[in-house]
Amino acid sequence: MDFSVYCAALVMGFGLIVAIGAQNLFIIKTGLQNKNVFLVAGVASLCDVALIVLGTAFVGRLIQSVPLFIPVMKWAGCLFLVYYGIATLANALRTTPRGFEDTERTVHGTLAHSRHAGNVKLVMAALTFSLLNPHVYLDLFLIVGNFGSRFSGMKQVSFILGASTASCVWFFLLGFASKKAARLFKKRVVTRCLDAAVALIMFFLAYSLYTFSFDVTGI
Repeated sequence: MDFSVYCAALVMGFGLIVAIGAQNLFIIKTGLQNKNVFLVAGVASLCDVALIVLGTAFVGRLIQSVPLFIPVMKWAGCLFLVYYGIATLANALRTTPRGFEDTERTVHGTLAHSRHAGNVKLVMAALTFSLLNPHVYLDLFLIVGNFGSRFSGMKQVSFILGASTASCVWFFLLGFASKKAARLFKKRVVTRCLDAAVALIMFFLAYSLYTFSFDVTGI
């Protein structure tokens, strides 16, 4: 393995993944709700690894053969972010915000629900935020994939491993930290503030994506 390429990909991966986005916020909220955040982190990590591998292998050919891929992802992403922002803002305005009442009951040890059904919903939600999130495709598939495609052989493998390591480490650290902070969100006013902040971030990301100019020169 080429250690220098691995480290460069690791740094690049952290630089892109640590930025607050819909996927990170979903993991944070899952941990704060005292749900199975490590299952969500695992699903998100696997999706990221798959996108890194596919981007490294196919990004150049995809852009050339499907010119509409980028504009379609841009508009689909804007709609997704606006929808999630509105839904989150509406939840913040509810008398009892959905999801966080589970946190309150968990803290007092009275939560009783089907773990299997809850885990299936979490997996589906994690897949949605990982595979329908435009920023994931922009960061991992287009940007990371573009850089990775310039290597060959073991250097390309080292690049994929480095970027994948960054994704896995960050998501599990994020899940662990949010789970530890779950007790802080017993009060409804705190959970409302979080949902309102999440909604504002989603609207900002949607606007940023709308105004962003995709330059695929060199891909």
